[in-house]
Amino acid sequence: MDERSFLSRWSRRKALRQEELDEWLGEQPGLTLDPDQRRVVDLACRQGRNVYYTGPGGVGKSHVTQVIVEFLRCVFRSGFS
Repeated sequence: MDERSFLSRWSRRKALRQEELDEWLGEQPGLTLDPDQRRVVDLACRQGRNVYYTGPGGVGKSHVTQVIVEFLRCVFRSGFS
């Protein structure tokens, strides 16, 4: 499945439930998260926790933030512009 068809499939839905995180992550083309990154995404997206994610340059902090924001945009579509 190419990226456009994937995005159109998810964008047709009203909203994702937080429990669909695993499915959503599995369907993202080229998305890989190491165990620490996955834990941060899980805490923020599935458990609704506040997270403070820090580390040296190049560890993927911006990547993790983008994954969280994109998932939450799908879940809470009407609240994001």
